[in-house]
Amino acid sequence: MSKSKNIDFSEKVKRSIRESALWVLGALAFILCLALITYHVDDPGIVQINNNQEIHNAIGRVGAFVADLLFNLFGVSAYLFVAMIFYYGWLLYLNTRNTEQTANADLFLKICGFILLLISSSALATLSSTQKHPESL
Repeated sequence: MSKSKNIDFSEKVKRSIRESALWVLGALAFILCLALITYHVDDPGIVQINNNQEIHNAIGRVGAFVADLLFNLFGVSAYLFVAMIFYYGWLLYLNTRNTEQTANADLFLKICGFILLLISSSALATLSSTQKHPESL
């Protein structure tokens, strides 16, 4: 049986990996933001499936599908996913795990907090829109 050895990279390599993670997650956040901004109701998605050849979303069919899914599940709160992805990339870049290991309970609490933020902001947005347009109920 072979013993697994822990590979220890130099600080320069670790910093380069963290910078790469920030660039990748930043690009992913930008692409998601662009997909959400260019969302169009007539594009195919979860609610509406059509063979419309013209897609208005800047990211294409995948962007239209993802934007439709997020807007139908969370409404305007879907933009929080963009902030969450970029924030996670920023935390990876800062390397906060180096000073203190994050416990599983901490990660669980952070995920639960984000879910509660999504639910409460979606509920508040729904309350606000139903007060303006009560016939939509």
